[in-house]
Amino acid sequence: MSKDGLLRYILYENAAKADGEYSSGYIYLIKPVYILDPSVVSRWFIRDEVSGAALKVREDYVRGHISLIVPDCILFHLADLLQKHGGLTGMDIAAALKTMYDMHIIMPLRAQSACRAVEMAVADGLEMSKAVYLAEAELSGARLLTNDKEIASKYYAAIHISNYQ
Repeated sequence: MSKDGLLRYILYENAAKADGEYSSGYIYLIKPVYILDPSVVSRWFIRDEVSGAALKVREDYVRGHISLIVPDCILFHLADLLQKHGGLTGMDIAAALKTMYDMHIIMPLRAQSACRAVEMAVADGLEMSKAVYLAEAELSGARLLTNDKEIASKYYAAIHISNYQ
């Protein structure tokens, strides 16, 4: 596990087991939380050089190793990205959006995150569509997984998808 991944874990003792019983002397781990932006989620449906890493994120989520969160505005950004890519039908795009709901990872964008995104966009010259995911990661204490090399190199809260382990 990477050092960053280890830092995202929170340790606590005497936590409840799944059956409701307590076991003293054990340390339980809470899984790391990642915010995804459309540049990563789109690679679940469009194959390219980072698709493998993006699919590993999805697989790790399905296996219960990590938690994923995406602000609800991703639905519009993702649909736009998939439509611009070409080669996908309207039904394909709708199925991709339904996948997001089926995974139960969509959360409403918080007002605090929207305001922070505006601050970041103005101060750093970011597009709002990129700042919103970064702001959500910053305010929630999660890490943003992105395919944007500039954001990943500039902001601590962001990790380039190629560095996901």
